[in-house]
Amino acid sequence: MINERLKNIFEILDEMQSLISKYLDSLNASDANYEEYEILNRFNKSVIPKFRLTINTYSSLFENEIFYETVMNDLESMAGSFRYNVMNLDGLEAHQTLSNMVNSARNIQEIKKDLQMMRATSLRFEELIEPAIDKALNQIKNKVDKVDAAILAIEQHETDKIYLGLYNKYNKEYVFNNIFFYTSIFFGIFFTYYSTIELTDITNPTVANYQSYQNFWIKFITIKFLILSATVTFATLFLRRLSHAKKLKEQAYQTHVEISAFPIHVRSLKEEDKHELVKELTMKYFGKELDQTQNDKIGDLMQDQLVAGTELIKASAELVKSVKPSALADNPSDRSNN
Repeated sequence: MINERLKNIFEILDEMQSLISKYLDSLNASDANYEEYEILNRFNKSVIPKFRLTINTYSSLFENEIFYETVMNDLESMAGSFRYNVMNLDGLEAHQTLSNMVNSARNIQEIKKDLQMMRATSLRFEELIEPAIDKALNQIKNKVDKVDAAILAIEQHETDKIYLGLYNKYNKEYVFNNIFFYTSIFFGIFFTYYSTIELTDITNPTVANYQSYQNFWIKFITIKFLILSATVTFATLFLRRLSHAKKLKEQAYQTHVEISAFPIHVRSLKEEDKHELVKELTMKYFGKELDQTQNDKIGDLMQDQLVAGTELIKASAELVKSVKPSALADNPSDRSNN
């Protein structure tokens, strides 16, 4: 639009130059006032070209339609005066038309003053208004960012609830396995102490079913080993499970905190940075493979305990075989019968 308005102004200036040139060419040297002739000639060859530069310099002012119409009316008035004098060369005296042309030409200085005044007013307006506008825009932007953050927080509320629920679930598993761990140690100590008392009573000669000193030690060692093996197995199992649950609950809680803080963090980022961050978090939190490390370790633990139990049975059988001959040799009743 502004280019079209500048084009209209330049067309009027072109017409004015053409009319002045035509008028000056029609004058006889004897009819012309030299001073006025020079004024009009300088106006045509110097003032109007400089005025074109002024128009280009202040071109942004013509975005104001009222100011544009005012300048156009003033230029049209000048051009109309030039047309009238050129069209009536025969009917008017030369000195009269020349004076009219010069007086009309002088009006361009008033237009130039209006341009300068309008430019100064515009600059002052920008100095006063633009800071206030910038401040208002920043306030609006901050409020919009807060609204966007609130909307994003609402949209992520369901996801946040999921991770908070996972945290509570893994926290319960952690507490239960912690209790089971200490319980298994307690029962291990309890049965170790209880079995020691019971097996000590077996050595009493009044107990008829258990008079062999060698058999006592076989049973004593076997029971102790079984209690120790069971205690270690269950304690290790629960310890690994509570460690795994603790790791998962801490991860879930960290994710819950990050999702809660995400809307506040991203509101200061650019739009493309927001999309990139969302993409990275999506790849981080979703589609991960399940951690089977603890399951593999627990399976290895059970396999090791089965192997140890098998070896214990074999060792006990060999021990029984080796002590039977010595038990017969040391029995006093057998020697008396012989």
